[in-house]
Amino acid sequence: MQDRWQWWPDPDIGYTVRGAYQLLTAQDTVTLEAAAGLIWHPQ
Repeated sequence: MQDRWQWWPDPDIGYTVRGAYQLLTAQDTVTLEAAAGLIWHPQ
């Protein structure tokens, strides 16, 4: 069994660094675990 992570793009607008940055910085506080869960999905 191999452990790896994959970035999943938004199915409607695709992936942008700007979009990910805005998502992470628009919230008051974001824990590292929560931030990782928003972007990286275990596969």
